[in-house]
Amino acid sequence: EEARAFSEGKRWVERSGDVKAEGLLENAYSVVLNTAGKIEASVRHALAGQQLLSQIPDEELRALAPMTVVYPLMCAGQFARARELLGEMLDVTRGHPEWGFDLWQISAWAWGHFMEGAIELFVGNLDGAKAQLERGIELARQHGDPESEGWAFSWLGEMAGIAGDAEIGLGASRRGLDISERMGSPYSRSLAYYRLGISLVVARRWPEAIETLECALTIVRERRTGLEREAGLLAWLAEAYLGSEDLARARALAEEAVAIGRRIAGGILASPAEAISESCLRSNS
Repeated sequence: EEARAFSEGKRWVERSGDVKAEGLLENAYSVVLNTAGKIEASVRHALAGQQLLSQIPDEELRALAPMTVVYPLMCAGQFARARELLGEMLDVTRGHPEWGFDLWQISAWAWGHFMEGAIELFVGNLDGAKAQLERGIELARQHGDPESEGWAFSWLGEMAGIAGDAEIGLGASRRGLDISERMGSPYSRSLAYYRLGISLVVARRWPEAIETLECALTIVRERRTGLEREAGLLAWLAEAYLGSEDLARARALAEEAVAIGRRIAGGILASPAEAISESCLRSNS
């Protein structure tokens, strides 16, 4: 249905010659594809949108053109390119923290800073990641952007899993979840539950971790959003069931996580899921 709507919209904007509308359509479809776990297609459409919006006279939209490319590139494991585009966007949005609210209801300035932290997290610079995530939280509060504040808090939950330190993520993830519940976005809620679940696994609080991650999985599958993180979610849930000594459930989830991760073929999506899942499978053999 989404593909048909996109095709019809694409025909209309191409006939009209409205480059701005065509670029925004490509960006919007890229977001839809990414949250559906279709990473390669998301990158392709995001790049098309960026190229179109870079041609228009609207200064704000030209500045924001790289914005929707960054996260798909991260999901594809293209961290250097994502960092480059994010840097370009931050350079041109400096002094304009209000840019992004009309289009996405977030401050691109605050969002860009915490996304720098997310990139640093996946390239192994944990100190830099924490500093940028905290800077993003500060800027989001300063500029009235609760969505970015909640996302940045939740990313600290992801950091807890990578660093193996539950204290980094537990309080922050709960703050992120509180904000996402107030905002009401199924996407934000699914990721907030997921990242709180990661922190709870690291803390070895198995029943709470299982309940939290099962809640995230329900939202992801019922609302068909956040599917780009489904493999990782299943892998952490397998780890939680393994900790609670439900070996059969852990093995089934681990196998499913590996299969989905390979199908999605996303850089930050498949590799960690496979690592966690294969650890579960070895423990269960």
